[in-house]
Amino acid sequence: MYQLRKWLKNSEMEFCYLFVEILSIFFKKRKENLSVSSLKVGILFLKPLGFGDLIMLSPVIQSLAKIFQNSNVYLITQIPQIIKFENIKWVVEKEIKNQRFDLIISPTLNLHHLLYIFKTKFWLGYFGKSKIQSNFSEESPLYDPRFNHYILRGLNIVKILDKDKGNELQKQIKENKVSYPDLILEEPEVFKNLKDTPYLVIAPFSKWEERQWPFSYFSRVINTLLKESIVKKVVILGGKSDWEEKYLKEFLRYFEEKSILNLVGKLSLPESGFLIKNSFIYLGLDSGPSHFAYFLAKKPIVIFISVNPLNRFPLVKNIWDNIIYFHPENCPNFPCYSGVFRPDFRKCQKCALGIKPEKILEKIRLNI
Repeated sequence: MYQLRKWLKNSEMEFCYLFVEILSIFFKKRKENLSVSSLKVGILFLKPLGFGDLIMLSPVIQSLAKIFQNSNVYLITQIPQIIKFENIKWVVEKEIKNQRFDLIISPTLNLHHLLYIFKTKFWLGYFGKSKIQSNFSEESPLYDPRFNHYILRGLNIVKILDKDKGNELQKQIKENKVSYPDLILEEPEVFKNLKDTPYLVIAPFSKWEERQWPFSYFSRVINTLLKESIVKKVVILGGKSDWEEKYLKEFLRYFEEKSILNLVGKLSLPESGFLIKNSFIYLGLDSGPSHFAYFLAKKPIVIFISVNPLNRFPLVKNIWDNIIYFHPENCPNFPCYSGVFRPDFRKCQKCALGIKPEKILEKIRLNI
């Protein structure tokens, strides 16, 4: 069944890629006509892309805004505003439903971005697979989503639009000195009761089964930290989805209520970021909250099950050095995520069992 789903997905992507290639031939534009003083530019970031993806690609998006600093640049997404971009209007998709653009950019692969080709004169980005498509550029570089750092997909786009800006970003990448825009934070009311308490923030849920660490393992880490008084309180973060509510019920069975502050579905993203920044320890999976934690947490501890962690960290040396991470060792299936097709989660879960709670506890004790 898994192989069938993979084949169907691959066929869908190949069809979309060929469709865009045909459109590129019939609607070919001259690149010189793109170089005008004022354009209406749309940068696409639609579901299933999440706010973690957006944070990872934020330097690319800011570079695009600088290239078109005399234009109207829109970030089109369902994600609430969490980043302080300059020269970018943050809009939800329904707000620009009937509008047309001069240029549409898809900075990372998403088949949902394909429809916007019919709302623009020029298009550039990843619409069918991890190879750039455009109706005005002859360049079509590709990236390896399994082995290349996430930001490299966006670098290809910046280079096509502006060689100097692209070379500048490439130099930052090589030197681990990439400039990331600031995150938006907001103090939640609940922080008044946490201010003088050493607390652990935990983001233990992943929508993707192949990234989930067992709840029983989480409980052994958390209950030990509480028993040894390393932390006094545990704050659980998560969203409002049905699957998170289901996971939460299973998760809470492992704990005494007095030590847990359940904030799943109760905070905005800026409020969650604020609690992560002021936590004593952060513990999470490869998910959106962890991308907050890389920049904000004093001690970010992140568990990777299916993805190579070195492709996900911010390319800033002091941030990179501060992250404590774990991934399966001696596992033939790791990394089991190709970056395009979801893997067979059962193989990933076998890898997950190899990350023992005792290893994480040992690392925490050494770093507090």
